Amino acid sequence: MSSFVLVKINFYGDKLEAVEEDGKVWASLIRFSDNLGIDPDGQRCKLKDKAWATIVTVTMVAEDGKQREVTMIDLDTLPGCSRSTHKR
Repeated sequence: MSSFVLVKINFYGDKLEAVEEDGKVWASLIRFSDNLGIDPDGQRCKLKDKAWATIVTVTMVAEDGKQREVTMIDLDTLPGCSRSTHKR
């Protein structure tokens, strides 16, 4: 992920931040999991074995200046959230 635009996604009454790159929207798997009350590590393990799921791990700089690996999920992979629900 190199050049991206920050977007907001409406997800079950919450606004989640995501990034859009080349027409594809990605958001943190942890944020979605927290919102749904499910274990993000368990979801990552399940999704990486699904042919229909698109996830990537990226390195981002956190607020404390340290680099962190973040699992991102493609918006089209996530049930309950579609391209029509996100706003720039």
